Parts: sequence; structure tokens; C-alpha cells
Amino acid sequence: MIAILIVGYNSKKDLPDCLESIYSSSYKDFQVFFVDNSNDGSSDYLKKNFPKVEVIENSDNLGYAGGNNLLMKLAAPKADYFFLLNADTIIDKDCLKKLAEHADQKTILQPLLLLHRNGQKTDLINTDGNYLNFLGFSYCGNLGKKYATDYRLPTTGIPLASGAAMFLPVGVYKKIGDFDQSYFIYHEDADLSIRARVAGYDIKLIESAILWHKYSFSKHKSKFYYAERNRLKFLLKNFSFKYLALIFPAFVVTELMMILYALIGGWVIEKFKGYGDVIKTMSATLSERKKILKLKKIKDSELKRVIGPWLTFSELRNPLLFVYNIFLVLWWYLIYIFI
Repeated sequence: MIAILIVGYNSKKDLPDCLESIYSSSYKDFQVFFVDNSNDGSSDYLKKNFPKVEVIENSDNLGYAGGNNLLMKLAAPKADYFFLLNADTIIDKDCLKKLAEHADQKTILQPLLLLHRNGQKTDLINTDGNYLNFLGFSYCGNLGKKYATDYRLPTTGIPLASGAAMFLPVGVYKKIGDFDQSYFIYHEDADLSIRARVAGYDIKLIESAILWHKYSFSKHKSKFYYAERNRLKFLLKNFSFKYLALIFPAFVVTELMMILYALIGGWVIEKFKGYGDVIKTMSATLSERKKILKLKKIKDSELKRVIGPWLTFSELRNPLLFVYNIFLVLWWYLIYIFI
């Protein structure tokens, strides 16, 4: 049984497309759970139009992490697998069927996310698995590229699963735990993916399981704050001190560049606020780090195969970034053998 978990935040406008696609699926052994982190009338809409959905209303916004944690706890006794799904998605009628066909309790699965733009389904990739840069940056894999039927990924799997559509075995959840709620939003999917990997689980793309995502990149200051703060927490929490020492020179240079970028973009206050929050929560982060060490079944040397040096920002087109990437590539391969 698949528990489809949807965290809503002002999602009422997207729910008709999302829920209609789910209930049109060729695979029928599922139950939908929805948690409402807002008060836009989503809950009332679902109760009236999709009464089979189990709806939970929050008095407070728990964020993506907290909302999904609540749903996973509720659905775990009933489900074999969780399908964490953004409300602004439309799934193919065979998406659930394909995921179920490839499902096992030792592997997190990622459907292929294509872009939905201007009210139309496209063949452009939103993500085929998220990429992980060695400095902790995580972003959509092959965003904007055209998907072709002969397209294939390496058999080693994908680095990270996207939280927009993650097929998570309940067995993995029970072993590694839920999302780190302190992240609130952004990077929590990367954090859970790496915890799964160090615990010995794999992450794979199922190309035949397709959905469309109404994806758009926002430049809100709060997004930069959470993304940058959580990236630093993610590095400190999940990687060995040896690894952190090896990347440190490149990390310092990159932080100086990010401060300059934040200054130009008008969110430098948020950048320094993130530093302050990382320092204030250092004790809790190190405590979580100890828990991960108890789960660890693979070394950083095995983990490095899913990490890369190249840094790409979809919203930034600057020749200097290409030059800087040369430095990152050289540094990564300089330290690669020592990790």
C-alpha cells in the first residue's frame, strides 16, 4: 500500500489537477494524506470534493519537513511505502504502477519530473535526481534539458532524491528516521537522502514513472536564508571532520563569493543571520551528527561517487562562474584521492 503524502501551503489552486491525476491512476492500492500548513480553504475544498483524502489541519505552519513528518507518523502503520508529493504536480496515470513495480524496501525511488509550464505538459526536465556539489549545494539535475526516450542515467543510481516527488520505503524511514525539522524548508530532502546512503540504502531514478511539476524559481530573501543556512548545517551534520578539513580552503573562498553575491542581491543580512543560527544550533547539530555515525555503514570514500565539483545556479548566468568552476574542479580532484 502506498501512502501519498501532500503538504499544502496555499495550494488550493493546484489541488484539482494534482488529486484528479492521482485518482485517475492505473494503480489503485493507495491512500492520500494531506496536511494543510495554511488557511486558504484547501482543507474545506478537499473534504467537499475528495472525501477519501485524510486531511489534517495545522494551526501553525510546520514547513515541508514538519508537515511530512506528521503525515509519515500518521500513515506508517498503514503503508508499505510513502510517496511524498508536491501539491503543484500532475502524475502520469501509470506513475504509481511503475514505482510499485520497481519498489523494494532497500531503495528510495525517484520518478522523472518534467516541467509543466503555461498550463502545458512539456518534455523538459525539472529533475532526474538532484545533484550534490562537494560544498553542500544541491539542485535539480539536468533542469531545462529536453528528455529523450533514449536518455539513460548511470546504473550507480542518482545522488539525491527530490522532495518534490520521493518514493520512500517505510522500512528506510523506520531505520534512519524522518526529516530534520530544524531545516523547516530546503535541503531537508538532501539531508534525508545522504542519511539513507550512509546507512547503506540506494537511490534510483525510475524513468518510466513520469510526472509534471509546476516548478518556478523564487528569489525571496527567505529562500536564500534557509537554503544557505541549511547547506552549512547539512555539511556539519553529515560529513566527517576529515572531509570538512579537505574542502575547507574551497569552502572559505566560496563563502566569500556567496557574501559578495548576497551583497549584490540584497540579502547579505540573511546570509549573516544564517551564520548566526548555525553557531547557535551547533550543539544540537553535533548531537544529530552522533546519531548518524551510529547508522553509518559506508565511508566517505564510497559516498564521494555521488558528489561532484561543478556548480550551477539556474538563476545566474555569468562567465565568472565558469572560471570559478575550473577552480572547484581542480580542487575536488586534488583532494579526491584523500577522501
